[in-house]
Amino acid sequence: NERYESGVIPYAKMGYWDPDYVVKDTDILALFRVTPQPGVDPIEASAAVAGESSTATWTVVWTDLLTACDLYRAKAYKVDSVPNSSEQYFAYVAYDIDLFEEGSIANLTASIIGNVFGFKAVKALRLEDMRIPVAYLKTFQGPATGVIVERERMDKFGRPFLGATVKPKLGLSGKNYGRVVYEGLKGGLDFLKDDENINSQPFMRWKERFLYSMEAVNRSIAATGEVKGHYMNVTAATPLMIRGFYNTLLVTHLDVNLPQGIFFEQDWASLRKVTPVASGGIHCGQMHQLLDYLGDDVVLQFGGGTIGHPDGIQAGATANRVALESIVIARNEGRDYVGEGPQILQNAAKTCGPLQTALDLWKDITFNYTSTDTADFVETPTANV
Repeated sequence: NERYESGVIPYAKMGYWDPDYVVKDTDILALFRVTPQPGVDPIEASAAVAGESSTATWTVVWTDLLTACDLYRAKAYKVDSVPNSSEQYFAYVAYDIDLFEEGSIANLTASIIGNVFGFKAVKALRLEDMRIPVAYLKTFQGPATGVIVERERMDKFGRPFLGATVKPKLGLSGKNYGRVVYEGLKGGLDFLKDDENINSQPFMRWKERFLYSMEAVNRSIAATGEVKGHYMNVTAATPLMIRGFYNTLLVTHLDVNLPQGIFFEQDWASLRKVTPVASGGIHCGQMHQLLDYLGDDVVLQFGGGTIGHPDGIQAGATANRVALESIVIARNEGRDYVGEGPQILQNAAKTCGPLQTALDLWKDITFNYTSTDTADFVETPTANV
C-alpha cells in the first residue's frame, strides 16, 4: 500500500484529501483560506492543512498502524478558488468528533488553529469559519445565565444595556476607582466594567477594587432606586485562573451567508445567548445609528463617551441615558428614528444640559476608515457612524 511506504509522500496520498467524503452531522467543519507556496498544488496544500491539524507529520510513521487512522485523519474534501484572487483558495476540512476532548475550547483551538499555521508549504493561512456540531456543543455549559437572565437581574427591558469601561485603564487607586463607578451609575448607566488590562497590580489589588466597587454599586442603588452592577475582571495568574468558555450567540441557528463570511449552517442548540458589546469610539450623538444597527440585545459601552464629558462622569452618564431613552421612545412610537435621529437628540438636549454639551463636543467625531477585511463575495457597504 503506497500509504505505508516509508519516507515522504504527498499528504493527498496519505488520505487527507477525499473529494468523495460524505460529511457527517457530527463532524466539525473548518473553512480555511489557503495561499500555497509557489509550485504547491492547492489540493496538496489543503490536504497538508488537514493533515497537520489532525494526525499527520512530515513523514510516514509506522505507529499509524496502531490507530484507527482512517477514522482519525481529517479530510480535505473540497477546494474552491477565492473570487478575484489567483493565489488563494478556500479549503473545506472535516474532523471527526472523537479527535477533540469534550467541553474543551483549549483542545479544539490548539488542534485546528495550532502549529498548522507555521506550516512552510503554505505562504498564508486563515481560518474563515467553523461548524461545530450539536453533539459537541452539548458538552459545553455555555454562559452561566445568558442575556434573558441578565435582563431579569438588572430589571432592564426593551432597550440596550448602557455601560462604560473605567478610565484610565491603569493607575487609579481603589478609592478613586470606586468613585468612577459610583458617578457613572448614579448618572444613569446600568453598569460599568473593568478594562481587560486591570487585574491585581501593585497600585490596586483585586480585593481593594472589589470592595470599593461594591460600595459604589450599593450606594448608587440606594440613590437611584434602580438595579446597578459592576463587572469585575477575574483573570488572574495561572493558579488562580477562573475558566469560563463563552460563545457569542445572537441567534439559535445561523444560515450560510457568504458575504458575511458564514460558510456553514450552525445550530447553537440550547446554549444560552450572551450579550455582545459595542465599544470604542462611540458617543451619544450616534445613538440612533447604534440602535438601528445593533438592536436591543447589546451593551452600548461608552467609556470615553462617559468619563470624557467636560462636566464630569455623572454628566456623561446622564447624557448617554437621555439620548438612549429619547431614541427608544421615538422608535416605539413608530417614528423614523434613524432619519430623524439628530433632531430627536437635539430636542432631548433642550431639557438636558449634559446631552447638549456632549453633542456639541463630539458631533463631528467619526472613525470611518476603509475596511481592512472586505468581503470576498459582495463588498459590504459601511455607514458613516
